[in-house]
Amino acid sequence: MTDDVVPADDLDGAAAFVVDQVHADLARDITGEARLIRDVLEHEISELRGDPQLLELLGASVEGNVTTFLQVVHDGVSTAQLQAPTAAIDYARHLARTAAPVTALVRAYRLGYNTFMDRVYGRMALLDVDPALRLPVFHRIHQVGSSYIDWVSETVVREYQEERERWLSHRDAQRAHHIRQILTGPDDIDPTTASATLDYGLDRTHRAVIAWITDTAVREAHNLTREVRSHAERSGATAAALVVPVDDRTVWAWFPVAGDHRGPHDGAGPVPGPPATPGIRLALGAAHAGLAGFRRSHREATEARRIASLAGGDGAGTVDYTAPGVAIAAQLTREPTAVDDWVARVLGDLARPSEQAERLRVTLREFLRRNGSHKATAAALHLHPNTIKYRVAAAERALGAPLPSHRLDVEVALLVTQWRRPG
Repeated sequence: MTDDVVPADDLDGAAAFVVDQVHADLARDITGEARLIRDVLEHEISELRGDPQLLELLGASVEGNVTTFLQVVHDGVSTAQLQAPTAAIDYARHLARTAAPVTALVRAYRLGYNTFMDRVYGRMALLDVDPALRLPVFHRIHQVGSSYIDWVSETVVREYQEERERWLSHRDAQRAHHIRQILTGPDDIDPTTASATLDYGLDRTHRAVIAWITDTAVREAHNLTREVRSHAERSGATAAALVVPVDDRTVWAWFPVAGDHRGPHDGAGPVPGPPATPGIRLALGAAHAGLAGFRRSHREATEARRIASLAGGDGAGTVDYTAPGVAIAAQLTREPTAVDDWVARVLGDLARPSEQAERLRVTLREFLRRNGSHKATAAALHLHPNTIKYRVAAAERALGAPLPSHRLDVEVALLVTQWRRPG
C-alpha cells in the first residue's frame, strides 16, 4: 500500500489520483502490459493467431490504445477531439486483408478492454483509497473507458470494412484479369503457374458456373458468391470453389469434382436443386479435366446461360449444360430465325405459343423419352394413363403427320422448344 490518501468527498480527485498511480505504474513497462493483453487476445481469439507480423501489429495497436485510453481518463478528453491510434488503424487495415472476420476485431477490443480493466482494479486494491470511493471511482473509469472503446471500435471497424472492400475489389479484379487470360490465351499456358496465381488447382476435374441476378433480385454480390458455394457443396465439390465477380451482377466460378464425377442428369450424381435466393440464376458446364477442361466447362456454362435467356425470365433457376436438350438447343439456336422456321415446319400447330400447345409438347416429349410408354409417362407427369393417351393423340393431330414418319425431327424440335419459347 502507499502512503497517499484520497479525500473521501472528491470523486473526480479520487479518479485522477487512481489514474495517476496506475499510469505511473504502467509507464514503467507499458510495452509489457500491451504484450500481456496481446497474449490474452491471441490465446482466446483463434482468428488472430498464426501471422507473426500481424501479432506484432496487434501488440502495437494494444499499446497505442492503452496510452490513449489513459490520456482520455486522466485529462477528460472528449472522443470528438481524438484520433484513433495510428497503430490501431494499421492493424485493422492489415487484418482486413486476411480471412479474419470483423467480429474478431470487435471481440478483441471488448476482451482487451476487460483484461485491462482487471489490471486497473488490481492496482486499485494496492492504493489507499477510501473504501466508500473505491467502487464509484472504478465506475467512473469504466464509464469513460466504455465510451472510448465504443468510439475506437466504430472507428477501426469502419477502417476494416473500407480496406476490405478495396482489397477484395483489387484482388478480384486481378483474378478476373488472369482468368480472362487463361480462357482466351494460348494453349501453352503453364498450369502450375496459373494455379498458383489463382490459388486454385487447374490440374483437377472442374465444373464451371455462371451466376447472375435478375432485375428483381437483391443486388448484393455476396448473395451470388454464397449461392455458388452452396451449390458447389450440394453438387459434390471436393474442395472450395474459385469464385470471381466479373461485374456487379455476375460471377464466374469453378469447383473441383471427382475424376469420375457423374452429374444428376446421369442418374447418379446429387441433385442440388434450384438457387435458394430468389432472383438468382445459375448456368453450369459439364465436368472436364485440366486446363482444357477449365476452359471447355466455362464455354458450356456460357452456352447454358444463353439458353437460360432464351427460356425467359421465369424459366428454371438452374440451367445445366448436361440436361437433356440443352447442348443440342445451344447448337441449334445460334441462328434463331432459321431454327424457329424449322421448328414450326416440323411441329406444325404444336409449335404455337399457347398453354394448350405447351401441355401437349411436354406430354409428347416425356412420352418419347420413355419409349412410348403411356404408363411410365403418366407416372412421370402424375396423370392418368388415359389422359396421356388423349394428349398424345391430340399432339399427333397437331403435328399434321404420323409420328413414326419423322420421329427424330420431332424429338429434336421438342428439345429445342423446351429451352426456347415458340413464337
